[in-house]
Amino acid sequence: MPDLSDYRARIDEIDGQITRLLERRMQVVEGIARYKLEKGMPVLQPEREAQVIEKQVARLENPENAGAIRGLYAEIMRSSRQTQIKLIGQDKDEPLPEIRDWVEHPRAAYPGVPGSFSEQAALDFFGDSAQISHFDQFEQVCQAVKAGEVDYGVLPIENSSTGAVTDSYDLLDRYELYIVGEQLVKIEQHLMALPGTRLEEIREVYSHAQGIAQSSVFLKQHPEWRVVPYLNTAISAKMVRDSGDRTRAAIAAERAARLYGLEILQRNVNFSRNNNTRFVIVSRHPMARPGADKASVSFTLENRVGTLSQVLSCFAAHGINMSRIESRPIAGKPWEYDFYADFEGAMELDRIREALSQARQDTRMLRLLGIYRKAAHEEA
Repeated sequence: MPDLSDYRARIDEIDGQITRLLERRMQVVEGIARYKLEKGMPVLQPEREAQVIEKQVARLENPENAGAIRGLYAEIMRSSRQTQIKLIGQDKDEPLPEIRDWVEHPRAAYPGVPGSFSEQAALDFFGDSAQISHFDQFEQVCQAVKAGEVDYGVLPIENSSTGAVTDSYDLLDRYELYIVGEQLVKIEQHLMALPGTRLEEIREVYSHAQGIAQSSVFLKQHPEWRVVPYLNTAISAKMVRDSGDRTRAAIAAERAARLYGLEILQRNVNFSRNNNTRFVIVSRHPMARPGADKASVSFTLENRVGTLSQVLSCFAAHGINMSRIESRPIAGKPWEYDFYADFEGAMELDRIREALSQARQDTRMLRLLGIYRKAAHEEA
């Protein structure tokens, strides 16, 4: 019976044959590159690549090996594309946008009114260094940043309990804004109403959709209440104050209760006691900040097997570790998605540039959303 060394010797012999055949294949690929250059043809031919892979799968004697063959040929196709790109200069590399210096004593804006968590994020991030204003809606903040009316905007992007704030992702792309910083805010939601109101008097509860989601367990205990999504938690508190209606309550921060003269009827109605919202600081331009250790990108994939893994491996190969990924359906294109990913690690510009250059070979679109410093995590 053969021992392990015998099996390894046979593997080495087969690998040698594969290597020689791959070298012959790459010589043919160089000829294909010259032909495409002469005819003005693009390197990427998705239909042809799919045909090659499926033709090899059809040749298998054991169909259980189909997954391995698809993976192998997807990587062969990728290597062939990279070789052709180098030879004929159809590199999809794009220069990084111009990196600007941080604005001293900036103008910043957040969505909502005083007493909101967005205001808290702005105060925590900028301290006394910024002139801080506010707008009712997320989009108005982005419009002000894009128009140069303010230097920075503050937007919620993710909650630890309820996930991504998808509106903010859409606005980043729509207004072509860049993430230049982030701030974590510990979220404690409270039920509040006009002074003297009793819990049994409440008929309607107002809050932002995220505040409602974070308080869903508590709200289910009161099915008699009408729950109304509103622009912002603090705006909800202000509206309850202005209405003078004792049947209305808001879910918002304790600071909102103090600012608008409301009484807290029930504290900590959010179901998680370790609840944080991550806010991003956005600008018209990417900014240079010492100690940057985080980057965010958005991308759309080519519709081929294994492309997501290949894109992410480009960053891993440069020591950039993915910490989070979010997918969003593309309107009008069923089963196709935009992806948003966060990476952590050494964020030297050359390292980022090389990773982006490689990743672009397997994407229809790839946009650097920003390079910035990771926020410190709030303790529970």
